[in-house]
Amino acid sequence: MKKIIACLLAGLALLPLGCSGGESAPSPTPFNTRTPLPTFTATPAVTATPAATATLPPPTLTPTPSRPADINPFTGLKMDDPAALQRRPILVKIENHKQARPQVGLTQADLIYEYRIEYGFTRFAALFITQEPEKLGPVRSARPMDLELIPQHDSALCFSGASEPVKKMMRDDNVIQLSDAKYGSPYLFRVNRGADVAYEHTMFTNMLKLRDLLRSLNEERPAPQQGFLFDEAAPSGAPATHINIPFSTSAIVDYTYDPATKLYKRVFNGADFIAEETGQAIEMRNLIIQFVKGEESIFVNDALGGTNLYVYEMMGEGPTLVFRDGVVIVGTWQRPAKTEQTRFVDQAGNEIKLAPGHTWISCVLSDAEVTYE
Repeated sequence: MKKIIACLLAGLALLPLGCSGGESAPSPTPFNTRTPLPTFTATPAVTATPAATATLPPPTLTPTPSRPADINPFTGLKMDDPAALQRRPILVKIENHKQARPQVGLTQADLIYEYRIEYGFTRFAALFITQEPEKLGPVRSARPMDLELIPQHDSALCFSGASEPVKKMMRDDNVIQLSDAKYGSPYLFRVNRGADVAYEHTMFTNMLKLRDLLRSLNEERPAPQQGFLFDEAAPSGAPATHINIPFSTSAIVDYTYDPATKLYKRVFNGADFIAEETGQAIEMRNLIIQFVKGEESIFVNDALGGTNLYVYEMMGEGPTLVFRDGVVIVGTWQRPAKTEQTRFVDQAGNEIKLAPGHTWISCVLSDAEVTYE
C-alpha cells in the first residue's frame, strides 16, 4: 500500500486547517501536522493580479493539440449533437449530507469537483454543458471555493443560498447567479422526499429550464473550454486498483477499479454511492486528486450559527495523483491565472492524458493521508 501525504514547500508555514467532524456538527478538532515527503513538494502559489473591472475576461486557453469539433473537451467522447458544446457551462452545487443521498443527476455531469466544507462534509460542484437532466440535486448553497472554479470555465452558478461574504464575492466577480432566491420555480423547486428528510435537503433544479433562464438573461453563449487530453491506450504507472481518500473522519471515500469495465466504483463511508436515476453505484473512468492548501477562514456563514467557511488556495502549483486504467500517475497541478483551467502534468512536465470517459476531481487538503494499492 502506498501512503501519500501532500505537504508544502519547506520553509512555508502550513495553513491552519479546520475541524473534522460528523454530520451532527460536533465541536471542531484540528488536523495533525505531518512530516513532508520530498516526492510531494509544492511550489509557492502565484499571486493573482486583481481584475481591472468586476467582469472577468474569458478563460485563458492553454494551447493544446486541435480537438475535433464533435468531441467533448471533458470526456473525450464523440457527441451526437456537437451543437450542444456551443453552450455556456453551468456549475451546479449539489450537497452530500446523508439526507441528500441518493443524489440525482451527478452521472450526467461533464465534470465533477468534490471538496470538503464545514463539519467534515463534502460538497459537489457539477459542471454541465452537454446534458440536460430534468431533475438534478439536491441543490445547496455556494461556498468560497466556487469562486475558484467558476472563472476556470466561464460558467454560470446554480445554487440555493449563500452567506453574505460569498454573495459579495459573487457580486465582485460578476457571477451569473441562478438561485432560488432570484428565480424560484420552475427553475429551482422543492421535492417532497419524505418526513425523515429536512426541508433544506429538498431543493432541485431542471437543466432544461436553467438553459431557458440563461437565454432569457442573454447570458447563453459559447464558452470555449480548454478541457483535457485523451488517449484510450493505458499509460505506464504503478498499479493502483483501490484508492482511499479521507476528506475527514466522517467522509471517507473509496474507489475500486474494475478491469472488466475499466471504471472506478465510488464507495462513501463503506457503502456504495448510489445514483437515484440508475439505482446503481456511481462509476467513473478517471479520478484526479488535487492536493490544495485550505483553512477555515474569517468568512462566517450566519445560517450555520456563525460557522467559519473553508477557503482554498487554488493558484500556483501543487501535487496531484491521476488514476486511470488501474494505475496511478504522479504529477503536478498548475494554474497560473484566475481564468485558466487547472492543468495536470506528469513528472516530465507533459500534460497527463486521461481515458475517454467521465472524470471526478477530488480537491483534498494538503495534509490528507491518501492511500492506494
